Amino acid sequence: MRKLALAITTALALSACSQEHLSVNPSLETRIVRENERAGIVDLRKLIEESESEEAWVYISPTVEDGWEFSLSIPEWHDVGLETENGKDYSSVKLDVDEVKSLANHYRSIHLWHIHPQPVIKTFLADLPKGYAKEQFEKRMDLDGAIPSRDDLGMAVYFSCILNFPQTRHDRYLLASHYGVTEYKPFYDSLVNVCQSDSDDLLSLKTQLVGSLSEMSYDVGTMRRQIKEAVSSKTSAQLFRNKYITITFWPYEALPTDLK
Repeated sequence: MRKLALAITTALALSACSQEHLSVNPSLETRIVRENERAGIVDLRKLIEESESEEAWVYISPTVEDGWEFSLSIPEWHDVGLETENGKDYSSVKLDVDEVKSLANHYRSIHLWHIHPQPVIKTFLADLPKGYAKEQFEKRMDLDGAIPSRDDLGMAVYFSCILNFPQTRHDRYLLASHYGVTEYKPFYDSLVNVCQSDSDDLLSLKTQLVGSLSEMSYDVGTMRRQIKEAVSSKTSAQLFRNKYITITFWPYEALPTDLK
């Protein structure tokens, strides 16, 4: 009865706040889109070319193991981005941590998505580095849009810590950009010492440090070349790996079959 009640309650709630396509949501109200992951990626590609701010979503595809045997198990995208911040040389979106945790409590696997929009990247062209032609720098920035930032990595590590206890989960952290999809996957077994923190503030500090140290280890030139080659050959590329995290890129023409 509890599972049936949960399904009915959720269905009623969704009827009041669902919409047809993913969009950037400037309000604090959570918006929900009922569509599969591939259809959502089509929406993301449009937003990447048009949006002037970043946005984030949690994608869920309910299963029987989640207790949804009484429902139609409709896949959904939940908007979890709060306020965005655009600076001179950066852009970010703050996540609704409580909403992400709430969804994770109900589903055994969540996919946390965000976008790096082209209009935001174009604003960085105002300060052209010495020695770069505008077209050359623009292509470099487009490639950099497919590379997760230190904040992206730190947030993935943070959620890996708070969601993988008491049982190991199979969540995914994904970035959609102009050229394709990038997944950055923390290794939870290597993060035990990081995750064992006395307070949330300490945990945030330690996960941010992991993100910063990982980004500092990037060979950005090699990563750009790998992205270009992957797009050209329509194959995946492992961009980075250390003991804490691995980063894989797929062009849109070669997305993995498990993103469905």
